[in-house]
Amino acid sequence: MKKLGLIIWVIILMACDKQIPYDESSFKPKLVVNAFNQPDSLLKIKLDESLKVLGNPSIQKLNSSIKIQLLKDSTKIIDGTYWVDEGEVVLPHKVEAGSIYHLITELNNYPLIEASDRVPIDNVSINIDTITEGSVYYKLDITVKDPQTDNFYVLDISTSGKELSGMDSINNTYQIIFSSVDKIFSSSIQTISDGSKLALFDDNLFNGSNKKIGIRILKENLLIPRFKPYTFTVKLKSVSKSMYDYYTTIIQNNNIYGGPLYFEGQIEGNINGGLGGFYFYNQYSDTIPFVF
Repeated sequence: MKKLGLIIWVIILMACDKQIPYDESSFKPKLVVNAFNQPDSLLKIKLDESLKVLGNPSIQKLNSSIKIQLLKDSTKIIDGTYWVDEGEVVLPHKVEAGSIYHLITELNNYPLIEASDRVPIDNVSINIDTITEGSVYYKLDITVKDPQTDNFYVLDISTSGKELSGMDSINNTYQIIFSSVDKIFSSSIQTISDGSKLALFDDNLFNGSNKKIGIRILKENLLIPRFKPYTFTVKLKSVSKSMYDYYTTIIQNNNIYGGPLYFEGQIEGNINGGLGGFYFYNQYSDTIPFVF
């Protein structure tokens, strides 16, 4: 009787199995743009080609001429042909904080792509106040000085120290997992208790004031073989709202299927006609010795 029930259950599962058709012939490659830049630096744009689901990435990088227009606050400042060298092109312009940049590119037979983003104003600061040791965690108390304008943040933490490589001792840095009891970080259900290597938050709860945040780092997360940490560094990126939304969508897209934060869809960034992102950010950091 048990065997009969098992056979019936297998038949039901097979009947529920859906075959999703995949039309490979309709695939048309698009340009993939990765342009994440800071103010006062030359504008760097990395370009690649999108792959079909069953495709294999090419070892060969893009090497081609490309037509580029760049507008700053609706004024055209670049209009010409440039060379993409090993998948990267550098434009002779240093972006300025507070300005809106609009990018238009044309390359071979790819669709024309357009993207816009505002450069965040450089008016934020971060400080590590103290580091303390508990039985399970190391705790970092940090302070973010937030301006009156609306701001969006991405935070990560790394540790630097000495690592044995054979008979030699070399300098090395690792990004580490952390968590916080402060309820301001955007996080997936999978990482709320275990921590994350990246935290997103906005300033809705503390706009225009100093915000103190308690960071917890599990001691076991620092048990890296042959590595001795000497410092902790906290990096805070002040990003545009569109870049913040892009990262938030990535978190939701990688959430548990059926969960309250789950998002189903293709993540295209802010590139119209292509894929990827054209974004700007300011970065701030502070470092404290690890003396335990």
